[in-house]
Amino acid sequence: GAAVALQDTDDNATDFQVTTPSTPQDLVLTASPASVNFGSVAPGDSRTITVSIKNALASAVTLNAPSVTGADATVFSAGAPSATALAAGATATIAVTFQPLDSGQKTASLIVTSSSAGTVTIPLSGTASGGLSVSPSTIDFGTVAPGASAAATVTITNTDATGVTLTPPFAIA
Repeated sequence: GAAVALQDTDDNATDFQVTTPSTPQDLVLTASPASVNFGSVAPGDSRTITVSIKNALASAVTLNAPSVTGADATVFSAGAPSATALAAGATATIAVTFQPLDSGQKTASLIVTSSSAGTVTIPLSGTASGGLSVSPSTIDFGTVAPGASAAATVTITNTDATGVTLTPPFAIA
């Protein structure tokens, strides 16, 4: 590679120039985890995950009530922070719940703001996996003589918020 020669002119105004970053970062609040994936949850059920919010300033801040925004905001909810007054370097936790009503991929964002204009946005996602489930998943009829019959009870459960119509005859696969 080519060598670069630097020369000290003994003039700090020209030797060192302070520049403003083109994309300054908001370092007031940080979140852990930085994003939350609730995985698969059946419609009507819920899963809660705790998010930690840390004050990255050298002075105290006050957390405002968290909000959830986005396309599927209604199926996510956020509790109150465990503490609203955060000393320098202190952490508060917020319980975030995913409770889907119907099947499909769901996304939203948890937004936490502070009195020092700090904001942290945490992407939220989860999959509502509903549908029909059968219990038990296997049936052992034992030994059945030719021409005889055996019976077993099978329970079919709809875990989706929308109704399903079952129409006989049913097939066993």
